[in-house]
Amino acid sequence: MKALEAYGKTINKAPWIFIAGILIITLIMGYFSMDFQMGSDEGSFAPDNEISRADQRVREEYGSQSGQLIVLFRSDGNVLSPGSLNAMLDLEEAIQGSDITDIVIKTLDTPDGVTSPADIIIRSIYYNISLQAVATYAVTRDGPMSDLSSCPDAGNLTNTLTSKGSSLSMEEKRVVLNGGVVLIDVDCLAEPLQLEFKGYDPSQLSGYTSDAPMARGLEFLLSREYVNGSSAAGSALFILTTEPDLDPDIALRMEEELQSMADVIEKDQEGLRILVIGDEIVNKAINEASGSSMMVLGTLALVAIILVLVLVFRSAFEIILNVVALFMAILWVFGVGGIMGFEGNPALTTVPVLVIGLGVDYGIHMTIRYREELRSGKNVLEASTAAEASVGFAILLATVTTLIGFLSNVTAGSEGIRVFGILNATGILAAFVIMITFVPAVRVLRDRRRERKGIPLLSERKLRKENMWGWAGKRAADLGLKEDEAFVPSGIGGINRVLSYGTSLAVRPVPVILAVIVLTGIGLAGAARLEPTFDFRDFLPDGVEVSEASKSLVTDFDFSSEEACVIVEGDVSDPAVFKAMDEVKDNAMEGSTIVSSGPIDSPVEIARGLSDPASPAYDTDFYVLWHSNVDRDFDGIIDEDIDRQNVTTVYDAIFLIEPEQTSRVLKKDQGGNYMGLVIRVPVNSRAGELADEVWEDMVHAARPMEELEGGQLDRVTATGGPLLQKVILDDISSSQARSVIFTFLISLGILTAVFLVTKRSLFMGLITLLPLVMVIAWTLGGMYYFGIPLNVVTVTISAITVGLGIDYGIHISQRFMEDRDRIPDGICALTATLSHTGSALFGSAMTTVIGFAILSFAIIPPLAQFGQVTALSVSFAFLASVFVLPTFLLLWLKGNHWYRRKIRGETIPSLEKDCRMDP
Repeated sequence: MKALEAYGKTINKAPWIFIAGILIITLIMGYFSMDFQMGSDEGSFAPDNEISRADQRVREEYGSQSGQLIVLFRSDGNVLSPGSLNAMLDLEEAIQGSDITDIVIKTLDTPDGVTSPADIIIRSIYYNISLQAVATYAVTRDGPMSDLSSCPDAGNLTNTLTSKGSSLSMEEKRVVLNGGVVLIDVDCLAEPLQLEFKGYDPSQLSGYTSDAPMARGLEFLLSREYVNGSSAAGSALFILTTEPDLDPDIALRMEEELQSMADVIEKDQEGLRILVIGDEIVNKAINEASGSSMMVLGTLALVAIILVLVLVFRSAFEIILNVVALFMAILWVFGVGGIMGFEGNPALTTVPVLVIGLGVDYGIHMTIRYREELRSGKNVLEASTAAEASVGFAILLATVTTLIGFLSNVTAGSEGIRVFGILNATGILAAFVIMITFVPAVRVLRDRRRERKGIPLLSERKLRKENMWGWAGKRAADLGLKEDEAFVPSGIGGINRVLSYGTSLAVRPVPVILAVIVLTGIGLAGAARLEPTFDFRDFLPDGVEVSEASKSLVTDFDFSSEEACVIVEGDVSDPAVFKAMDEVKDNAMEGSTIVSSGPIDSPVEIARGLSDPASPAYDTDFYVLWHSNVDRDFDGIIDEDIDRQNVTTVYDAIFLIEPEQTSRVLKKDQGGNYMGLVIRVPVNSRAGELADEVWEDMVHAARPMEELEGGQLDRVTATGGPLLQKVILDDISSSQARSVIFTFLISLGILTAVFLVTKRSLFMGLITLLPLVMVIAWTLGGMYYFGIPLNVVTVTISAITVGLGIDYGIHISQRFMEDRDRIPDGICALTATLSHTGSALFGSAMTTVIGFAILSFAIIPPLAQFGQVTALSVSFAFLASVFVLPTFLLLWLKGNHWYRRKIRGETIPSLEKDCRMDP
């Protein structure tokens, strides 16, 4: 306190120096804040463990997962009607004639880079008709159709027709769909083979798709009302496979061009809506919608906060000064973020909350205490110094304990959590420095001038019995405290009268403690059922068309673009490793979260595609190489007696034929040795709901490779997006739990030491923090009962509760100890504490609650949820401080008196006698 008193005197002597220093720092921070960029990459939350490192190695050494540009077709009738399927062909044809093809990747499974229901249905129809042609040929080859006798067998014809089905031209696709004849060149025939197609009839869809192997992917591209064998659906997905990691500007331009094409096509189709769901076009819509929404909500929140400050301060000067100080503190936060090169993440949207909550609290307490000192007869300099020394000490305690808590996040494995901790600590420190330096310096300059001119600094107030609020005032008068300035109330009388009921409750502790136990039990029961969720699609705003379309990908479809991987590092030319790839695939296909219609990508699967005559990637030379090296008996199973040379020959060949696709799953060092591979598995975690199941499936899939670890292989790791989600959720939850526990223990140590040294009280630190445990339980339980999810934003609420809860509790306890030294009657001292700090705490809590209650109307769900849970948490922290903590303080006082009388033998007045409430 002496140091703070000296600091206050220094400010009073040279306020301009402190003001100039703070302004210079703010200008510097404002400059660097422009370098701080918000991002939304889940990788910023990935902890530094083997799974996240393995995922990073996959991205760096093999390339990211191919991109997907999704177009949603939504029909008022049937999206499988001929008109809708022709619209899909129209869009595909328009793409082929545009520069969008520059970003489209053609793979073995998607030769045109396009996957759509129209494409699958056309290929299924073609497959059935071609099989009929082969069957007819097999029967008549020695009969009337003698012109086919030059073909040696039906197998060659089957391969030719099947291969053609994957490479139909746009004109031929329209013929298959709408009716007509397609001519097929067959090597063994002098004339093209004619295949005749009738017009597509949706009612016959089950007949087209029942035997067609490619038709199994149809259910993943159609909305859930479609089941295998039905002929109608309301929505469908048209998917372009694109290059990974596209430049955002290029991607946005391509997506907007694609949407323009879709707008033209849908005009000719009544009842059909076509929406492009690309990352950048969705981000643009979100930013535009949320920007306008947050502008309105931000303005409303600012107005609401100012109205509360008007109620508390009743001074335009104090309101403007404190609001400016808050903005400066927030600017410092993002300035430090820019200097340190941090990239923002969604959790950082909560940082200004703590800055505003604590900053407002600091400002209100400093201002009200300053006025209280003026009212007691001190001049400007004396009042300012006294406020710095008294309330400044409580603010310092709150700042130190909260700083330590947030800085404990620096040890977290997740970069996003580390950044969250550092910037929160920066904001808290900035609010403290500005509120005890800049604000009092500006106030001293202004009030000294008014003082010299004889302008009253405060309206005159007399101590009257009615200012003592009922029984507490009568008791003060009876005890001779009528003229004692220690009991002069400060703040708003009406609020103080309500808050004085905290003392009324304190004298009847049993009902209070029972109520607290019941509420905490209910809260803990809800908290135990609260499950963390993590999905960036949660940030899609409500009421925006493209945003709602994005959400429908999860709610209306079984489609997934997620990918998990098994990365294998070591000598992958070993025959055992080569054969284990098939075992990994078989194990993966047993999993419940594996997308069976999606292709598993691995070196062996690329080789099988090149050696399969029915595959669009079929290569006749590789067919010979495959069967002469690894499948000599043509049974489709890799031979047991293959050697390293056989494996290397296959690897060399697929690198030569399909270099781009092979480089995504096979790694070759500079010496030509094959030292790693990746098996890419399509999975569906249903937006993270099944992350645990994906984890189990991939661990099971990787087991055949793990059995070779330590021998032929150096390291085998299952990784990928859904697995990262699981470790991110685990890390966020554990990091926040560790942070809260660490903060509580460190705060307990610091407060215990401080109160022991300054007030000779061993247990006051524990008493101060005890309601905080209850508030956390109430808040987490409230989240469960009100249906507020625990996501990447709301998970930070425990830290915010600790930050604000500690602050509220310290103000009450510190002031109670101060008032207890001046007022012998315990109940009157407790009432005086609430009269001195009640209005300040109320103003601080109300500004935060109202501001973030307004945020609950945000169109981005997690921010709305964060507004709700912040308002809930701050309300609980405030109520616990003014209605629960006084009970604990009075119980502590009774225990202290009993100890001093019974154990130490001191002669002191009986607390029960002196502080019993009058009837």
